Amino acid sequence: MAQLMAATGATHTKYSRGNLFWAMNSKTYTTLKSKVITFTATGDIASNIFGVLPIITGDVDILEFMQDGDIVGGYGDLYLWSQRSGMTIEQSREVQFIQDNTVFKGKQRADGQPIIPGAFVAININNVEVTTTMTFAADIANDAALTDLAISGVTLNPGTFDPDTFSYTGTSSTASAKIEATSGRAPRWLSHLTAKTSATAAP
Repeated sequence: MAQLMAATGATHTKYSRGNLFWAMNSKTYTTLKSKVITFTATGDIASNIFGVLPIITGDVDILEFMQDGDIVGGYGDLYLWSQRSGMTIEQSREVQFIQDNTVFKGKQRADGQPIIPGAFVAININNVEVTTTMTFAADIANDAALTDLAISGVTLNPGTFDPDTFSYTGTSSTASAKIEATSGRAPRWLSHLTAKTSATAAP
C-alpha cells in the first residue's frame, strides 16, 4: 500500500481541492483488498477498503473494461466533458426476431480531455506497463452469429463460410438470388431445429 500511495502521489495540482477518484476493474479492487486483510481483536477477518482507498482517499469506481492491475484516477472536476448530442435509446424486435429478443440501442456523442494533465495519473499494481490504448469488446448482443450462409446461383468468395468473416463477394447471372443465412442463436425451444432466415436480393 505504501508503494501505491507513492505512485498516486504523482497526482498533484494547485487548481483543485476536490475529491479524488480511482477507476479499476473488480479483480484489481479485490487484489487491493487482499493486501490489507487484518484480524480484529475478536478474531474476525477484515479489510479496510470499502469503496474508498484508505489513507490515499478517493472513491473507487469499478469499470470492468479496464485491464487487470490498471488504476486510473485523479481530480475528476478537472476533466472537461463535452456532450455533443443528447442520448437516444431505440429498440427493435426485427434484429433478433427468430430468437424472440428485443434489442435496445443507446447512442450519445461526447468528447473530453483533462484540463490539467498533472491532475491525473495511470498506474499498474502488477508492475507492468499501463494500458494506454484498447479496443472495446465486440457487440455480441447484436451479432447474428451465423453458422452458414448460401446464395443460390452464386459462388461466394471466400468459398468456405467462416463465422469470423464478415465480408463476401460473388457474381450472379440472374436478376435475383435467394439468400439463406443460418443463425446459431436460435431460442431454446428451437434448439432441435435449424433456424434459418431467407431473403431475395436483386441487383
